[in-house]
Amino acid sequence: MNPGIQPYLELEFGDYQTRVLKYALHYATKEWPVVPLHTITPRTNACSCYKQDDCTSPAKHPIPVNGVHAATTKEAVIHEWWRRNPMANIGIATGQGLLVIDIDPRHGGSLDALVTRFGLGETAMVRTGGGGWHLYYAYMGLLKNSTGKLGEGIDVRCANGYVVAPPSLHASGNYYAWANQLDPAPLPANMLAALLALEPKRPALPHIPALDLLPPRKAASPLTPTTATDATQLLAAAKMPPATGQPPKNERTNIPEGQRNGALVGFAGALRGRGATGETIEAALRAINALQCFPPLPDTEVHQIARSASTWERGQYSVEPLLIPQMYPLNVLLETDLPEPQWAIPHFLPAGVTLLAGKPKMGKSWFALALALAIAEGRLAFGKLSVTQGDVLYLGLEDSARRMSDRATKLLQGRPAPANFTWVGQWNLLSAGGLADLEEWLDTHPNTRLVVIDTLAKVRPVSSNNGNGYSDDYSIMTPLKRIAEQYNVAILVIHHLRKSGAPDVMDTISGTTGLTGATDCNMVLDRERGKDEAILHITGRDIEEQELTLYFNSETAQWMLHENKRGTHMSKERRELLTVLERADGPMSPTAISNKLGITSVATRKLLSSMMKDNQIGQAERGLYMLLTDEEEGEN
Repeated sequence: MNPGIQPYLELEFGDYQTRVLKYALHYATKEWPVVPLHTITPRTNACSCYKQDDCTSPAKHPIPVNGVHAATTKEAVIHEWWRRNPMANIGIATGQGLLVIDIDPRHGGSLDALVTRFGLGETAMVRTGGGGWHLYYAYMGLLKNSTGKLGEGIDVRCANGYVVAPPSLHASGNYYAWANQLDPAPLPANMLAALLALEPKRPALPHIPALDLLPPRKAASPLTPTTATDATQLLAAAKMPPATGQPPKNERTNIPEGQRNGALVGFAGALRGRGATGETIEAALRAINALQCFPPLPDTEVHQIARSASTWERGQYSVEPLLIPQMYPLNVLLETDLPEPQWAIPHFLPAGVTLLAGKPKMGKSWFALALALAIAEGRLAFGKLSVTQGDVLYLGLEDSARRMSDRATKLLQGRPAPANFTWVGQWNLLSAGGLADLEEWLDTHPNTRLVVIDTLAKVRPVSSNNGNGYSDDYSIMTPLKRIAEQYNVAILVIHHLRKSGAPDVMDTISGTTGLTGATDCNMVLDRERGKDEAILHITGRDIEEQELTLYFNSETAQWMLHENKRGTHMSKERRELLTVLERADGPMSPTAISNKLGITSVATRKLLSSMMKDNQIGQAERGLYMLLTDEEEGEN
């Protein structure tokens, strides 16, 4: 008997909580990524999310903040998810070799009508909790999710979609259950044709028929595409010439000039991610190039792409998921209640990617470690700055365990080590599993506030040697930035300065502006050898430009922010305003200050208001500003 999707008998034993976890792990062995979904709570008979009775999708929406994009087949992550949410429903991500037809009779859907129209054969089927059907099909293309395109009450779940899987609990109180023991059958050709005819003419990523010649993924069995059938089919398809030197008639599958290299590299990554050899990758790329690129790339370029892809680590590369652009009319955008920027340290370290650069052996690692310990403990950073407490992952990739232990002991000064601080001494390159490992950590540690990477050189991918250093540098930070935004976490990356100076201190950061341009915040720790004082230069998207004075205590290895009557948060604009007030004969009006600074009155009033709030200036009387006296400063 073909076991197909039918769980093993032992999965049926034990309580419901045990069965749900076993089912989730079983789906993962079939290379079906799973994600925990909210369920119905027996006590309230409502969704387990915070909306409860007001939830518009009870017992069906993902628990992770990044939704279905968090879906995984990693056993450790699945165990942790269901340890935290033992009664969670199971979602199976579609679009990764899996397409599901969802038939909902409550909205007019009919299995008989679908069979009558397409003459469907047997495939894996689920009886849903709402009385409908889920039909599972193997399909390697990328089709968008759709509603009602195959008929009333019939939906399609593919790219970036998911379905609720057995034995999940439906809002009605019924359970999802498998109806047979079959594996997903290949998507019927007549149904595929109908779906393709309904697709937009220019999707973000075209469906590539050549990829349909490959078999779907198998659990614990990487693709071995050197078999005669696969290789012969691909090579035969690759020999088909483009139609009479004209673009393919079907614009939906046309890859235009300017997008050919990127598309072929993406598909090569998808194939290599499934374990394809260089021979099969090249055969598939030749087929795609001949059939869908116009004009086709030279064979030498296709060969180079395939040869490069064959050296990549198996299972680490894949096509980026389809992005659905969010478009707002400006008047709607301005009226939208958008979330405020998040901070690990308010007005100092934002959620996002921050690059901290400095000369070698000048205290960058001490700086980062002290900051990380402060966030883990919930203590003031550098003796002055309030933090948002949370978990910390510290990748100390240039330090041994002994050195890390000694440094942490010195900084803690007798305090117990925080349990929510994790140190790692080795990490994969970002392009060879490092990014996936980071996402796995964040999935299982949702309270993480800070990730430190010390240093960038230890995890950055090998250069492409294509002569475009800016593109290489930008592509390093882009996936880190995506992860930081997705998990709302601060990622502090330690880096070095170049030997030569520059008029702009940020231009002294080693590498091209592709690094600093892709980050959310950049910091340069400027310290001369043998000196205890340093200037920390800060600039970023959501942070006020600052130059802070710090002192390093070599005995305690502590960095401390210098305290003076101008405060610790001191931007260039604030320092210039204080200088104007210092040189004035008496209190000044905003107009007079604006004229001295050479900025608009609106900007001046905004600056005055923020400095008043931070107790950096005072008012002699309404509308006149001055420096604080020593007594007034002491009271604050």
